[in-house]
Amino acid sequence: MALTYYTMIDLGNILLFQPDDEELKQRLKLGADRLLAWQHPDGHWEIAFDRTTHEPIYTNLADLRPTWYGLLVAFRILKEKKYLDAAKKGADWFLEHAVSNIKYLGVCGDAHFIMDFATGQSAQALLDLYQITGDQRYLDGAIEAAKIYTTWVYTHPIPSEDIKIVNGAERQDWEISQVGLNMEHGGSRGSATRGGPILLCSHAGMFMRFFKLTGESMFRDMARAAALGRDAFVDPKTHVASYYWSRMNNGPGPFPHHAWWQIGWIMDYIISEALARSDGQITFPGGFVTPKVGPNKPYGFEPGTIYGKTVSLWMPKGLITTSSPYIDYFSAISTEEKTLYIVLLSEADKKIQTTIKIDSDLLFANQSVRWQKAEVIKGTATLKNLDTGTWDVTLLPYGLTILAQDFKIINQ
Repeated sequence: MALTYYTMIDLGNILLFQPDDEELKQRLKLGADRLLAWQHPDGHWEIAFDRTTHEPIYTNLADLRPTWYGLLVAFRILKEKKYLDAAKKGADWFLEHAVSNIKYLGVCGDAHFIMDFATGQSAQALLDLYQITGDQRYLDGAIEAAKIYTTWVYTHPIPSEDIKIVNGAERQDWEISQVGLNMEHGGSRGSATRGGPILLCSHAGMFMRFFKLTGESMFRDMARAAALGRDAFVDPKTHVASYYWSRMNNGPGPFPHHAWWQIGWIMDYIISEALARSDGQITFPGGFVTPKVGPNKPYGFEPGTIYGKTVSLWMPKGLITTSSPYIDYFSAISTEEKTLYIVLLSEADKKIQTTIKIDSDLLFANQSVRWQKAEVIKGTATLKNLDTGTWDVTLLPYGLTILAQDFKIINQ
């Protein structure tokens, strides 16, 4: 599993963005071939090997983890069928021994492999395998694993507006609630008993994907409960959320400790919300799950589509500003048609009216552009000023609005 985690998934994600890097592809192949050599005929692996004797250790445990996912990464990058065949063999063993028996194992040896993130990653790994093979068994297994992973999520006590004092500051109870957050390690020995849940909500995007697949509102509601309303935990110095709930806003550690993972899961959640709210009309290819921390995926290595238009994710810092903190957003560009698309997502349970500005000076670093025309693709919005890219927008509760602005490059 360590080989899958800390070599193959990382290399696979890098290679999605740098597909011509021959050295990394060779390293990925070495890892895949080693997994093949270690795999038992029935599809499973040993938990680990002793560094000195090279003999199996932790023989009292079975490898109830998605170790086989490394071979799926290798197949997707290297296109060699033997890796897919071995991944399927490993997944078949995993379905029989883990999913069917509701038995899962963690990946963190420092907690003696207590059930952890790997269960959520198992759900996403099986979903990835289904999307490649079309085998219904993998989709069914993915849904079952995702349902089990909902038990990792804190659901009580019900948050209220009661005032509480945290480090000398007044906070409403809902601002510091644990509800919606997931644990890192379970059991009496796990981190949940000491640090409470964690703020790294890597499951949020995955739960939205399963909501889109199943229509089960619990996935959607848990995703939103995890992602929204956590400002009280943000470190004022680094602007990074804490890791464990018990630390409140003391930060996860020296910057940028955990910052990249937080950016990753938030982007995954927002892209997955757009997928669900658009009924599949907004979609971008996702990469591989994130090693160690959960089932969130990277994006941006290939174009996606917004209501039939081929686009690439594109959002320079400061390009979009909004007057409402309840609006999440991202943008994408069609360089061929010279159109910028702005996807706005309300994260409020009431109607929101806001002003949006799209700054043409920030679209490209070394080119000046002028907005040519604008239109509303979906939702309700009124263009106030084309030159400044200013809109008045009304979003329904958890609504979706999409704007498009054509541009002309006026200097090279």
